[in-house]
Amino acid sequence: MRVSAAVSRTLLVLGIAVLAVVVIIMTLEGPSAPRSGPVPIADNAERSLPGSIPLSTAPDAPSSEMKANPPPEPFRADPDGTFTLRGRVLAAGGEAAVGARVTLSWLNRSVEQIQRLAPHRTRFPKVEFPKEVQTDRAGAYELPCRVEPKDAPVLLGWFRVLAQREDQVGVLYLLEVPAHSFVLPDLVLEQGVNVRLRYLNLDDEPVSGVRARLQANWYTQEEPWGTRQRRTSDLQATGREDGRLTFRPIPARQGMGLFLTSNHPDYPSDWTKLDEQEVLAGGEIEVYLPRSCTLYGTVLDERRRPIAGAVVVASILRSGSWDPDFMRLAVTDRLGWFELKGVAEGFVRPLVYPDFRSPPNPGEEWNAIPHVFDETLCESGSPIDVGSLSVPRTGTVKGVVTKPDGKPAAGAIVYTERADGIGSAATTVIGADGCFTLNLPPGRMVLKIYSEKVHQELFLTEIEIESGEETILNIELTIE
Repeated sequence: MRVSAAVSRTLLVLGIAVLAVVVIIMTLEGPSAPRSGPVPIADNAERSLPGSIPLSTAPDAPSSEMKANPPPEPFRADPDGTFTLRGRVLAAGGEAAVGARVTLSWLNRSVEQIQRLAPHRTRFPKVEFPKEVQTDRAGAYELPCRVEPKDAPVLLGWFRVLAQREDQVGVLYLLEVPAHSFVLPDLVLEQGVNVRLRYLNLDDEPVSGVRARLQANWYTQEEPWGTRQRRTSDLQATGREDGRLTFRPIPARQGMGLFLTSNHPDYPSDWTKLDEQEVLAGGEIEVYLPRSCTLYGTVLDERRRPIAGAVVVASILRSGSWDPDFMRLAVTDRLGWFELKGVAEGFVRPLVYPDFRSPPNPGEEWNAIPHVFDETLCESGSPIDVGSLSVPRTGTVKGVVTKPDGKPAAGAIVYTERADGIGSAATTVIGADGCFTLNLPPGRMVLKIYSEKVHQELFLTEIEIESGEETILNIELTIE
């Protein structure tokens, strides 16, 4: 019995000691909390899949404290590169919107906004998502997404969710969603209006097959991070045989800017601002396409030799300024000959890009400054011969850019454009040694330098580019 009592006392002491160690360890580690949503870049801990998040835990609207903070950090998807966004669509009356069509789309942001939201990235990762899904009987939807490369950081603020049911429409900007959450706030539909158009030529004949794009812009009052953001519905549609087309509903709001772009092979590209009250009235709007003309000629170098593969664009005089029509272009053949069709009537100036071996795809930046030639009057009827367009040799501007502390301004952006504003601009990134080089056409140019991250203008000057000459421009920045 004495041995048994001693053993019991020993076991009791050991048990108390083990319990004390466990309590100390738990105290040092602190309470554990379940994880949900995407994992921040700085967090490599294991987490549950997004499918484990119940719909009832959807976050509330951003708080005032969140608005004062900088934009949320990017997240990384699951190891296989996937993540799923979940949410619910409600009708205007608050009930579940059954059968609503839901789409996810990229936001078209300016360089300044992109760099403010994601200054650590210069290119977007590739994100695949379904073209359209429908809500179930509870109004719920799921949007499975896949990222390439799999470990690429992603910002939800790059996207928006669009929902539509009959004549009701809703937009949810994920910029407003709290950081690192796969579950989205409820998207409440509002009354929308269908934009109905009919395309006609100047002889009142219907024009079929017009490809149209409508941008509806408005501003909201409550914004995250303290700035008013522009909201955009970007819609596309193609006209029928009778010249009619209908865009899906847009929010029926006052104070919108409605901008219509129309493209057709036989007519000039047309940009029109629609009357807001006419759109909100819901009637059919007639859009007349202007007559077109054709320009032709040859492009030669400074030795009068033909330039093959040069891109020719028409810049059209509209409201006192020259507006390039990048939807209409011609590429010279081996003899330097081109024919540019579908040019709007009026005064035009040919723009020549001799160094493009293939024109940029639609929507891509024209990162080059054109050679600009004299204006000519373009009228429908017989094609207009602009003669031989002789392209002089380009000039070169190069230099070294340093910061106020004397170090190279590596990564800053050099931006150049013609002083008269005609045509596109050219940009280059300053190298690690602070050096940059640009080949530019002769003429007066504006040169600016922007910081890499916040797109702040650091330097501005004008320079004269001479054909075949080199200009040295060493710049000491006074702003960090």
